[in-house]
Amino acid sequence: MGMCPEPQGIGSNDTGSHQGAGELSGITAADLSVDLEKRPGPPNSTLWLRISSTQEEHLQKVKNSQRPQHSLGAENQSLQQEVQKLKSMFSQLAKNHFQQQLVDIIHCLQSTLDAFKAENQQLRQEVQNLQSSQQALLAENQQLQEELQRKYGKKTQVPEDTAPQVPSPESTDFPVQVLVRGETGGCEKQILDDVTKLLVGQEILLQAEDYKENSKHLLLLFCSVATNMAADVNNCLKGLEGVPKILLVVLHHKPKDAKLFFPNSQLQVLRPALIVTVHARFSMQDGFYHCKANEDAVASVAAAVGRLLHVGN
Repeated sequence: MGMCPEPQGIGSNDTGSHQGAGELSGITAADLSVDLEKRPGPPNSTLWLRISSTQEEHLQKVKNSQRPQHSLGAENQSLQQEVQKLKSMFSQLAKNHFQQQLVDIIHCLQSTLDAFKAENQQLRQEVQNLQSSQQALLAENQQLQEELQRKYGKKTQVPEDTAPQVPSPESTDFPVQVLVRGETGGCEKQILDDVTKLLVGQEILLQAEDYKENSKHLLLLFCSVATNMAADVNNCLKGLEGVPKILLVVLHHKPKDAKLFFPNSQLQVLRPALIVTVHARFSMQDGFYHCKANEDAVASVAAAVGRLLHVGN
């Protein structure tokens, strides 16, 4: 039985071996296996080694063809890391920008506060100057008052709009007692002043004095109406039975715009000593205010005093 001939192109010759390997580079392992199965005779060991080497090279090429997919995954992960870094950098930049804005706002507020402090200091200085001027004016006013007191006496008052009438040396003194009952708000003083001024023109000098039980002078009785006029007048006249002459001034608490209506109290009060009853109006806010009724009341009191003076008191 003879040996199978060695295949052409495969042997110990290096040139032939390289040529054979070049020819097999485009053949897959499966093709080689199929081709060997078709060949008769036992397989050659050298041929199998070359086939295995060629198969490994082919597998390596296949692996190398799969590397770009793994490279894309690594590149994607690298890009994601770069994105995270950029996000971190942008967040830090935004934070720094916000902090800078806060610093600018704080500086602006501090400047405004400093301006307010300066303005406040200026206002304080102006207030102190005004207080100093006020103190100087008060001291000057006090000095003027002391000079007026030394010159005219302590009872000197500021003159009114109208100069007071000076009684002539031939004026007749007329003493009158004054008694106030009820709440009048001090308007009786104003009534006395008005009556005195009116009598000065008649050369009568009214001299007011407090009520004395045994006095024979005319009693000018001021009665304030609180509830019922007749009852209040009768209460005012109680205890005055020994007074020889009484001039009654009934004071009605009425505002300026109230309707004028005074009933005749002489019908309810029958006293021999009661020579005249006069009605007047006043209020706690305005006192003895100017109106026609009050003008008539002052004139009536002055006329009654004049009649008594001429008849003889």
